[in-house]
Amino acid sequence: MDSLTAIGEWMKALETYGQYGKIGFEPEPEDKLRLGRLQLEIGNLERALRLLNETETAGVSPPELYIWKGRVLAELGRNANAEAAFQKAVELSPDMIVARIERVKYYLDQKQTQAAWVELDAVSHLDIIDLKVAEIYTALVDSLKKL
Repeated sequence: MDSLTAIGEWMKALETYGQYGKIGFEPEPEDKLRLGRLQLEIGNLERALRLLNETETAGVSPPELYIWKGRVLAELGRNANAEAAFQKAVELSPDMIVARIERVKYYLDQKQTQAAWVELDAVSHLDIIDLKVAEIYTALVDSLKKL
């Protein structure tokens, strides 16, 4: 399932999860986190939010949970809740560049360019090892410079 998720094969990952017979049982919170992300990726927003909320209620709350939850809430137009979720991700891991990038995207959607700059500046001193994340970061900086 994880290898399919890593390459963006969301539906195949969900099908694989079902093939292992796990769907017939109550998934563990960690599995709900994975399934919630997959549901987000395929556009099942309400189902994704339910799974992510159940994960949080069970006490599993890595920063990624709040990134995905923020994305779902933003897609649903629940902006105050989305912003709070992104804030929680940053509070849990202030140097997590992906969390900052998600906040920048959110702020750009909300036309809050100054807030977007603040987020990028907060991690500008860090080395970005992941090339894909580095490309996204650079693209966001370039976009903000044009505004």
